Amino acid sequence: MDSKDAPILHLALSDLTMEDPFLQYARDSRTQESFIHVFGKVQQEILLEIIREQYGIEAVFSAPKVICLEKPVSIGAAVERMGEPQNPFYATVGFRVEPGIDGSGLQYRLEVELGSLPLSFQKAIKDTVFEVLQEGLFGWSVTDIVVTLTHTGYASPVSTAKDFRSLTPLVLMKALNEAGTNVYEPVNKLQFIVPEFSLSKVLSSLAALEGTFEEPRFVNGIVHINGTIPVRTSDQLKAEVHALTSGEGLLTIRPGGHVRVRGNIPENSRKQVNPLHRGEYMLYLNNIM
Repeated sequence: MDSKDAPILHLALSDLTMEDPFLQYARDSRTQESFIHVFGKVQQEILLEIIREQYGIEAVFSAPKVICLEKPVSIGAAVERMGEPQNPFYATVGFRVEPGIDGSGLQYRLEVELGSLPLSFQKAIKDTVFEVLQEGLFGWSVTDIVVTLTHTGYASPVSTAKDFRSLTPLVLMKALNEAGTNVYEPVNKLQFIVPEFSLSKVLSSLAALEGTFEEPRFVNGIVHINGTIPVRTSDQLKAEVHALTSGEGLLTIRPGGHVRVRGNIPENSRKQVNPLHRGEYMLYLNNIM
């Protein structure tokens, strides 16, 4: 795509995600990359066709990536006080993080008086919390988490909002690291209708693709299978339907939420400097990196 088409693409994706609540679109201001969450290759092809016909530009998708989530495991807390040797900022910040209710997203709470800091400092802290938690311990967005601001302090007139924006990532990630996180990957719910003679091959394939299934239901030589399968292996199952069932199977797949990753934990490449690597983070703040 030509660089001059970038604003048009941004408009197109913004419009399309407003029309379809199942689409999610974000643009990284640092890398200028556009990210959109789609459900499978068919929807991807439909989007490209709409962008071409309605907005007059040719867009392409890069190789798709399965987007995981992180959720805190337990409670973690951290505080850094102004004047302590390791804290070079004119700010005191403390956080407690803990698991939230499933589906609750990110909840931000105050355990300090709202008037204990100027509103510009409060806003700097809150905005930074939401930005930092786009990348958790494994690089995935953190959700179903409660973040409570427990400590604040400043020195007038030398403290600035920048002090709080700089210190917040260090303290927040320290608290999150103490709490720990689990990674959750997206899964699809599946309904598979297959001839009875193919049941063994279908169940073996499902198991190999890390799917789960309920007790099969037999009706007049036809078997109904309900279960789940990771999004990352769903396309492979779709490709195997014809061979597994001699062309007589019917597979229906729809989004099924997220489940905890039990094996090797997938890590996402970070776009921000990791505040847990304090030395690198401080170099970044000082424009040395």
